Amino acid sequence: MIFSFLKKLRFFWISPYLLALPITALLIFLLPDIFRKYTSEILISRPVHKQGGFEYYADLNGDGTSEHIVLFNNTERKAAVKILGQNGFILDHFYFPGSTYHHHLETEWKV
Repeated sequence: MIFSFLKKLRFFWISPYLLALPITALLIFLLPDIFRKYTSEILISRPVHKQGGFEYYADLNGDGTSEHIVLFNNTERKAAVKILGQNGFILDHFYFPGSTYHHHLETEWKV
């Protein structure tokens, strides 16, 4: 009975799938990271364009360059959207009734 169990176990250990598993795992870990689809880097770091505003970048017109989108409350406390081109010039702006939603985490800095 024990002999039949050891015989089945021997076929399990010499299985080509089981032998290929550690070699495959080793090769995967040794491969360089050349398969990245997306990479990013910080080009410019600056303060937010408008106090309490939100800034996003998206390609709105499909020309291959991202436009700078700023959401903020204007001086009349109404929601505003400003779209800037890559050169910093205003491409368009919109005003909406109401205000932008602000969800801030209050943090108190102590020295």
